[in-house]
Amino acid sequence: MIKILLTIKYAIVTIITMMLSFCGNAQLDTAIVRTFGGPYYEEGRQIIECAEGGYAIIGTTGSDQLNNTNFYLLRLDEELNCLWSQNYGGAEVEWGYSIVEDANNNLLVCGYTNSYGEGGYDILVYKVDPLGNVLWQKTYGSSDWDFAYKMIAHPEEGYLICGKTYSYGNGGSDAYLLHISDDGNLIDEWTYGGEGDDEFRDMDIVDESSIVICGSKQIDGLMKALVQKNNLNSHEVIWESYASDNINNFTATALHYLDSNVMVSGIRSFNNLQFGYYQRLSIFGEDLNWFSINENNSSVYNDIISHDNRVNIVGGTRAHGYGGMDCVMYRLNVNTNFEGGFFYGDTSDDLFNSLIIDSTKMVIVGARQNPETNQWFSLVMLYTKSILTSENNMDPVDAGCFTIEIEPIEMNNDKEQTLSVYDIGGKLLISNQKSTFSELVANLTSGLYIVFSRDDNFIKKVFIP
Repeated sequence: MIKILLTIKYAIVTIITMMLSFCGNAQLDTAIVRTFGGPYYEEGRQIIECAEGGYAIIGTTGSDQLNNTNFYLLRLDEELNCLWSQNYGGAEVEWGYSIVEDANNNLLVCGYTNSYGEGGYDILVYKVDPLGNVLWQKTYGSSDWDFAYKMIAHPEEGYLICGKTYSYGNGGSDAYLLHISDDGNLIDEWTYGGEGDDEFRDMDIVDESSIVICGSKQIDGLMKALVQKNNLNSHEVIWESYASDNINNFTATALHYLDSNVMVSGIRSFNNLQFGYYQRLSIFGEDLNWFSINENNSSVYNDIISHDNRVNIVGGTRAHGYGGMDCVMYRLNVNTNFEGGFFYGDTSDDLFNSLIIDSTKMVIVGARQNPETNQWFSLVMLYTKSILTSENNMDPVDAGCFTIEIEPIEMNNDKEQTLSVYDIGGKLLISNQKSTFSELVANLTSGLYIVFSRDDNFIKKVFIP
């Protein structure tokens, strides 16, 4: 059974409900894809799960015609229905990057602005109540440019913000770390770096006395991906680790700490191409293993979460899919072997930026471009667990990932075609058979499959009753 609901009210919504059978047990699975936004640019940057249920997303909107760009805050329920949305900012540029919920269900969002502050760009933080009403707003920085990319709760008081600053430090941009109170007052700030460009992109708490941070550091003209562990009391660097070579520029984009392991996603850049990579470090900074798909075009990895002894990475790729940049999700096992994944997109550009995962679901946020109008929307996608799992290892180049349209498909059962059929995990079941669709799937059990037609040039999900 496939059920489609399409509505338009500040959002474009597609919902699919599928009855699947796994190991003889009937199970209800859902896949929900929604886009939100106005007539111009929208992007979802980070998603969190809220204590009262549902999700909150921070991003950027360009649809307020009275202003340039603003912070864009969305509050969704468990089924990704919009409860409310708000824009925050002034007449110039605001860019939203990170979000935290406090113990009273208030939301703190941060990014940067050149509407307010001391001059140039400054770090901007809003605190809003559970309905989106502003409690306070604060800027941080000085007369030059200052940017924030991530905010997390401090283990004792207030919040930590990381990014980069041109206002302070040793030259170029310096990596920037701030500690603010619950009321937004600046408790302390620190810069790290040399004469080149340095920045922090993400961070995670290790314990009450230490933190791990990732970003990049410029040495001898090349950018090296930086991971460091800092003492939270003295803010001295305990150790530093670099991903680098003599040709490529490297940037560590996201970080996740779990079970004495520091998991990092990043980008290596060369000749106008970008390639995503994953690195796992010990809590002592030792390089344990490395993963990068050998793609023939650009890819970026924007977020990383470890769950159930698996590493889940989201971003975008130009090497596969319908065209342009397509959303991509990769899953690795504990030994850093590729297990599976999927693409999502169209002929235009699409990108995943942030990920939530637990034992029952995966929720991803990013941006999607309409191929006809080039309009950008905030993209939110929810999958249940069984749709994402597979008992079979897959080769990421040959059969591991697919570009998938989340919509029903009308198959011509009488037309002979060159078809291939895969299970939902990506295992090839039937291939290169010149037959009708009915003949091809006659021996398959009821369930959801991926069908590839060489004649009509599509790859789509199909439910076989």
